[in-house]
Parts: sequence; structure tokens; C-alpha cells
Amino acid sequence: PTEKVKHPVLFIPSGAFSELGSIIFTLSCAVCTFHTFRFMKYNIRSTTSWQLVSTTTVSVGFVICVIMGLVGYFMFGSNTESIVVNNFHGHYADPFKVLLVIHLILYFPLVFTILRYSLLKCIGISSGRLTFWWLHALFSMILLAIITAGVLLLYSAGWTSGKAFSVVLNVSGGIAGSLISFALPAIFYLINMPYSAIFYFPCLVMFLVGAALVVLVPY
Repeated sequence: PTEKVKHPVLFIPSGAFSELGSIIFTLSCAVCTFHTFRFMKYNIRSTTSWQLVSTTTVSVGFVICVIMGLVGYFMFGSNTESIVVNNFHGHYADPFKVLLVIHLILYFPLVFTILRYSLLKCIGISSGRLTFWWLHALFSMILLAIITAGVLLLYSAGWTSGKAFSVVLNVSGGIAGSLISFALPAIFYLINMPYSAIFYFPCLVMFLVGAALVVLVPY
């Protein structure tokens, strides 16, 4: 450990509010559940099975994130690096680095697939997939090139660590995360369901919360 935490503080309201963007960013994985339902096999596709899969995966992910966060805090304290693998030094940490890299490799295709699918839907391709496989692959490579260029731009500007990285994460999480995790799902429900629906009022509250977060977090 780089710093011994003598009196750990688990929750500070003012600090939590200032990091809302980062907190909301972790909730964006919930949107994957919609695609999970679409691609489930027809013989098991139902709201019951979808609820089981969604609840289980999101809950397991939540528990893992909480454990990782607490362990990291107790080990490194305020010296925790923004790039997590940089916290570990020595060969004893190599297994943890490998596990983290595997996690990122498995995580990226989820968000990338949703990005590609959504962009294709936005330009009028209802299936979310281009007709020819090579055209679909080319489109994927172009998206990857744009994402890689964005990352390199952040590196060259020095926005990948420290306070700058925290600001980028807070803004992206506060705006995009609030929209896709709160506001947009609530809007979809409010538009398609009658006033008498059981979750109509909770979704209205969720929409207001998401709209408020979009304004408050960047501020």
C-alpha cells in the first residue's frame, strides 16, 4: 500500500455530490439490458426471464464494483491513480493487472456494439446491421479509428490523468450517463404507457431526476 488509511471515511455528502458524474457513469451498463432482451432466444424471451437476467447481472456488477472500490480505497487512499493498473507495483500485482485487462476487453464490446447498433438505427437501418459483412466490418473499423483518435487526443492534451481526467469523466458521466440511465428510459415509458400504468409516476420522477442531473453535474 502506498498510504495507510488510519481513519477511513466511507461517505462524505459534499464529496459524493462533486463526483456524481463518475457515480452515474457506472450506471450506464444498465442500458445493455435492452439489447439483452432483443437477442434472447424466442423460446425463453419473456419479461420474467428478462427481469431475472437483468437483475442478476446488474446486481453482480454492482457488488463487484463496490468491492473493488472499497479495496482500492483501503489500499491506496488518496494516492489512488486514475489509471487503476498504475496503483500496482511488483510482480505480485501481475495477476490483478491481467484480470483488469481481461475485464476491459470483455466490457468494451458491450458498449461498442450498442454504439454501432444505435448509430445504424439513427441513419435509418432498422435491423441495426449492414447488409454485407465486409461493409459492416468496415463501418466497425471506422468507428474504432474515431474512438482511438479521441483517446490519443486526450492523451496529447494531458486529460487522461489527475484532475483533468476527473473532469472529463464527470462531464461525460453527468450528461451522457444521466440521459441514458435516467431520462431516456423514463421518456420511452412515459410515451408508450398510459397514465394508469403502475410505473408511470416513478418514471416521471426518474425523468425529472435525470433532467436535473444533466444540469447540475456539469455545473
